[in-house]
Amino acid sequence: MFEQIFPNLFVLYSPGHSSNAYLLVGKKNIIIDTGLKGNSPLLEDSMKAIGLSPRDIGLVIITHGHADHFGGAGMFKKAEIAMHAHDAEFVNMHDEIFTASSFFGNRYFPKVTMKLNGTETIDAKPFSLKVIPTPGHTKGSVSLHDEKHKFLVSGDTLFIDGVGRYDLPSASKYELTASLAKISGLDFHILLPGHGLASRNFSPETALSFL
Repeated sequence: MFEQIFPNLFVLYSPGHSSNAYLLVGKKNIIIDTGLKGNSPLLEDSMKAIGLSPRDIGLVIITHGHADHFGGAGMFKKAEIAMHAHDAEFVNMHDEIFTASSFFGNRYFPKVTMKLNGTETIDAKPFSLKVIPTPGHTKGSVSLHDEKHKFLVSGDTLFIDGVGRYDLPSASKYELTASLAKISGLDFHILLPGHGLASRNFSPETALSFL
């Protein structure tokens, strides 16, 4: 079930290989990452427990183009699907190697309709999400920073005790290092990673120490 980080911000710690899912309730209800398709019943039940349904979601943001983050997006029939333009091309082509779909046994691919380039700020009052390009795990990885509420959704770029793999298609240790340096200069203390526990007292300057 969803755990509340603070008012209007929730995390679902998904089982198995599925990514965490984050729910932002506001002017526009947003899901960030969905986990695999098999995670959908848990995600839907978790939403029902707080009075929402998949039809209430207006935007699904996928932090990067791996199936363990987008496989459950099909349940959000009314939502726009957003992803960085680089990774979106592979997802829209149903590229099983780039997306690791063959590894995860994934057969579902969303249609990405909102291609991010890293200059956007997404208005979802009370939240304002600045899209931060953080390549390294994939070329099109992004993080989402809310400076007012001091949180960063980091996808698989950064975890509370490590970093994402950089030996996959389009990954780069050099780019990951640069992304971690960028993150270390951001103003936040709540880290919301793609897998594993969230942290309410994270020190951004420690990001580079995990490489």
